[in-house]
Amino acid sequence: MQLGFDDVLAEPDNAQGFEVVYRVAFLVFTRSKLWFYRLLSALVAVPAALVWAAVFAVVTVLYVWVASPLIRLLEFDFYLIRRVSEGGLGMGGRFFVAFDSINACSIIKILLTF
Repeated sequence: MQLGFDDVLAEPDNAQGFEVVYRVAFLVFTRSKLWFYRLLSALVAVPAALVWAAVFAVVTVLYVWVASPLIRLLEFDFYLIRRVSEGGLGMGGRFFVAFDSINACSIIKILLTF
């Protein structure tokens, strides 16, 4: 926020006080604004930094110890399901061969479409 001395304590052009008073008021305003900002930012910045450090630490721990292993387990499960359904492990292919031979020998014909 750009807040200057003239925005807060400006005098109109028609009514001017002593120049020395204006300069001292300007100096007090700018210096006190600077030091209040420094003091308040020092009081707020340290607790805020601690809070945000704790938040990011919790997020990191949850990702490393919960989300990442869960994602890897799901990837492995989906890999196995895909391999079984494609017949890559031999089970899916054996099931389809068994069904085809049962279909060829039976009286009731089963139509398998994939």
